[in-house]
Amino acid sequence: MLAITLVGHSALLLSLPLRRRDPQRHLRVRNAIFRAWARGLLRGANVRIDVTGEPPPAGTSFVLVSNHLAYLDIPLLARFAQASFIGKAELRRWPLFGPAFVAADTIFIDRARKRDLVRVMAQMRASLARPLGVALFPEGTSGSGDALLPFKPSLLELAVREGAPVYCAVVDYDTPDGWPPPHVAVCWWGNMLFLPHAIQMLRLPFIEARICFLPPRAPAEDASNEHGSVGAAGRKQLANQLRQEMETAFSALRAARRRA
Repeated sequence: MLAITLVGHSALLLSLPLRRRDPQRHLRVRNAIFRAWARGLLRGANVRIDVTGEPPPAGTSFVLVSNHLAYLDIPLLARFAQASFIGKAELRRWPLFGPAFVAADTIFIDRARKRDLVRVMAQMRASLARPLGVALFPEGTSGSGDALLPFKPSLLELAVREGAPVYCAVVDYDTPDGWPPPHVAVCWWGNMLFLPHAIQMLRLPFIEARICFLPPRAPAEDASNEHGSVGAAGRKQLANQLRQEMETAFSALRAARRRA
């Protein structure tokens, strides 16, 4: 997995000069490299994928909202959706993976600084204009997989303001019988250390990943006022609606896991 990331990072760096000469061609190359990296990483971890629903179409602008359970979420979503991911600022400092995230157009956010939202919104708008999707985790952190965490609605403002179609992805994981359960061996949350957790995860014979894409929806037309600004009510309304829909799908995935 480290080797795959190193090769992918190198390929992304080598493609950067093309971005200045031919932005559209670079976007196609970037998407192909990022998807190949995702496929290789998932194969390296022996992840078996069961997907339902239709992912966002390639070559379009969209906002993809997903629950967050593990660092595997990013290659899993990137396997099906062409998007820039919004991640916490600490990811930039990760050895090897950090520079790879930068080269893959990750949009980093410092949640401790409210003013950083202005910069992030500008980068999100630029990504949509390429056109390229924007993938975000409104929970703001990863959880144990028992339930969806509360949504932070601030990043959904761009979807409301720009009228971008909003897709939802719901992710769940399972492990083989007799091995540590997914909330221990796959989900990365709380005070878990990365390296011991990654070693334990890679000892698993395989990982079952279920991902469900919900039908796209447009933000409410009345979310903006007469001055074109977006109120907190519009963001919160959208966040509440998306969370309800995702909770229903997440419960269905959990039920399917128990039956299996």
